[in-house]
Amino acid sequence: MDLNISNKGNKPTLVVTGRQEVIDITLATSNIDLYLCKWRVSDDDSLSDHNYIEFRITTELQPIPPWRNPRATRWDAYIADLEEAMGG
Repeated sequence: MDLNISNKGNKPTLVVTGRQEVIDITLATSNIDLYLCKWRVSDDDSLSDHNYIEFRITTELQPIPPWRNPRATRWDAYIADLEEAMGG
């Protein structure tokens, strides 16, 4: 089964005295993940050590962020462009 972690950001989901961690995750299949939006950790008091996680399911496809393969980066061209942009 193809599962994706749908968490966005790094706000803690577990908050106890002296400890805050991002420990809870939201898993979704690739088909559903395309419709999942507005994922967030709620500021509402949950009366628990774990914060609420909220998200919406929409009927519209969410844009897929571009993925780049760092191994395919032309570092020489990147460095030249960066130097030119910095006036060097």
